[in-house]
Amino acid sequence: MTTAAARDTRVPDGANESVRRIHALFVETLGKDAVEGLDSFRQTVSPHTDAQVAPKLVVTHEYDHLAGAMLGVYLRRLNGSIILYAGVKETFRRRGLYTAMRDVLLNDLAAESPTGPGFLLSEVEDGSWLHRKYLDEWGAFTAPMDYVQPAVQGLSRRLLNLVVKPQSASRDDITEALPTIVREVYVSVYRISEPEDDPDFRHIIDSIGTP
Repeated sequence: MTTAAARDTRVPDGANESVRRIHALFVETLGKDAVEGLDSFRQTVSPHTDAQVAPKLVVTHEYDHLAGAMLGVYLRRLNGSIILYAGVKETFRRRGLYTAMRDVLLNDLAAESPTGPGFLLSEVEDGSWLHRKYLDEWGAFTAPMDYVQPAVQGLSRRLLNLVVKPQSASRDDITEALPTIVREVYVSVYRISEPEDDPDFRHIIDSIGTP
């Protein structure tokens, strides 16, 4: 790993102690309720936790300061990806760091798929700037369902939007596969082994297709 320059976007080793600092950055920028606990986070970023999940962690430094980070995972069973966390410290915002990290992350996630990933997922708050960005500029749509982030891994239960950006898959095919997609997110991201026993999961599935 090279010495950090004025802007150094790189993918660190998930087992590195720097992961603790990255976790702290996410807590600072996103809030404690929106970020899993540190021990769980280490499992999420580790490539050894689940062979069907390929985590990609990108960080940006401005000189010697950790300025931002972004975490996504490629889900092999779905041939799709999801961005889990993204944060830039207040001091370093409005410098294009978010876009720079996103470009690196998407390229790295795409490299995991031999045919190109079918879609990109993200959980976002309704009406937030990021929600509008996905819909207005990045060609995504909001999945028609009552989506819930489950209260596991130290997270708080939150009502969110699941936005989907089609890549090699069509919107119609993605919409048809939403039950499978949500199940895989609950199993592989939230590590809920039997999602059918989870009331939030059942509610999401029952709500698919509602406005």
